[in-house]
Amino acid sequence: MASILGAAGLAAYLDAAPSAMVPEREVTALYAAIRERVEPTECRAIACDAGRRTAGYVLTFRIPSFAQGIFPALPRPLGRRLMMLAIGANAWTFAGSARMRMRFATPASIALSNCPICRDARLAQPVCDYYAATFEKLFRTLVDPAYRVEEVACCAEGGAACVFQIFAE
Repeated sequence: MASILGAAGLAAYLDAAPSAMVPEREVTALYAAIRERVEPTECRAIACDAGRRTAGYVLTFRIPSFAQGIFPALPRPLGRRLMMLAIGANAWTFAGSARMRMRFATPASIALSNCPICRDARLAQPVCDYYAATFEKLFRTLVDPAYRVEEVACCAEGGAACVFQIFAE
């Protein structure tokens, strides 16, 4: 952990973990350092865990409990649409300056251009498991446990945006 934080220029967090949101440049540096020093499978596990934790934060602090109780009672397409709108309204908490676009038709998708997770990376596969895990946990928790989210395009692969397709199993 120390070598990763040091490589990212974040060694100060070894003494005191952040107590508030951090600048996105730190997130970009941290993910770059993780990708450089950790095997891809472990990278994915770390990113997915962070994404699920972020979704937990959003569920606890950003989506009121009365709204959370409404989602399961809605028809799936309406619940999906409202969940996407809620994600968009809270994107600043986990996507920083990335520009978010949504496609509500089936299959629905969320696209992030200028994604901080993979900014300046050039890789052969999608690497934004953090966002896929965040979105998937929100959809599965609030709308329907059958939902899955998969990254189908990534800026790191040379795409214009990281695209996350939302579908029910």
